[in-house]
Amino acid sequence: MPRWKKVYRAIGTSVGVTMTLLAIADEPAQFATWAGWFRALSPHLHTDAFRWVLGVVGTLIALAPWIVEWCKPSISVLLLPSSGSRTQMDLRVTNTGARREFYAQCEFIALRHSPNPLAQVTYSLKWESVKGKRLFLGKGESANLLIARATQDHINAFAEMELLGLYGEEVKRYEWAGWETSSREVLPEFDLRISIFGDGTKKPLQRLYTLRPKTFHGPLEMLEISPEGAAV
Repeated sequence: MPRWKKVYRAIGTSVGVTMTLLAIADEPAQFATWAGWFRALSPHLHTDAFRWVLGVVGTLIALAPWIVEWCKPSISVLLLPSSGSRTQMDLRVTNTGARREFYAQCEFIALRHSPNPLAQVTYSLKWESVKGKRLFLGKGESANLLIARATQDHINAFAEMELLGLYGEEVKRYEWAGWETSSREVLPEFDLRISIFGDGTKKPLQRLYTLRPKTFHGPLEMLEISPEGAAV
């Protein structure tokens, strides 16, 4: 007998046994119904055609999770970091696909030119327009994610950037880096992985960015990292 026939026979037998056991565990009273069906089908159980059908059904059941996942649409958004002289860094998210609920996460990848240890953490980002982490966007609609904020202590000639996210429903500082505005030290840089999740989509959209102060007195800028690893 060809090997593929043996495989289908084994799958068909496994499906039959599994369905019977599930019926007993789910509702014992239904076992009589299942037994009746089994008696009606018993003359055909040893035929190749019946085992072929059970094999096909078993294969489809086994592949169902992957089929469902494959049929999901891909997430479709445009991402644009804020620019200009603002002390706050936002990431504008524009939905170019169907209306759905979105949320986002940030992960620290690297920290350069700072003595601080880098936190190994992934956290939820906050939408500026809502209190929680989830937001519905229709096709063509946009909203901003809060990424970071820059502050300056003019008296002590010191500036810092703090990276912000959600802790429950409150905004929390997850990382920071500072520098003296009167010196000529190399300014700190964070590499971030930002993931945008959309309900009902295959997988999140992920982008790598370098966040840094543009000058010693700001503002912040966030540049996308190319596949080769350089900010562009």
